[in-house]
Amino acid sequence: MKNQSPAVQSGSKALVIFLCVIGWPTAQAESDNSAFVYSSQLNLTSNYILRGLSQTWGKPAVQATLSASHRSGAYASFFVSNVTDKFIPDAALETDFTVGYKASAGPVELDTGGVLIVYPGSNYANTSASPHYEPSAPTSVELWKVVVRQSLYWKD
Repeated sequence: MKNQSPAVQSGSKALVIFLCVIGWPTAQAESDNSAFVYSSQLNLTSNYILRGLSQTWGKPAVQATLSASHRSGAYASFFVSNVTDKFIPDAALETDFTVGYKASAGPVELDTGGVLIVYPGSNYANTSASPHYEPSAPTSVELWKVVVRQSLYWKD
């Protein structure tokens, strides 16, 4: 980790520790008596691209997701991925915190929620990026075994 800022080094160490704690690939835990479903996922990708922009500058990414959902429709998840500090100065990680609620009425599924996106330890002063919350309201309808989906996302 030569020539990297202390924030990048600590972010990389935090990612390794996080991945060791959550375990490896995809796992799901559910019991018949539990109102909750928990899952985890580990991804290795050759290049992390979000909205058409490479956040790893063409290099590999290690990503992990922890999710929990309740039978009422409420859900929450935490996502983490390594990123390059060429995308956002001093960035080593992207962390996303998602919360929401899903409900179904016949063939229609409604979802409302949002995601808080943060790059811990980043220097936001030299970029147009900043930690931000993106509300969303995706909806899907199943008609004749075909699912039609639309998503609305708001951003300042």
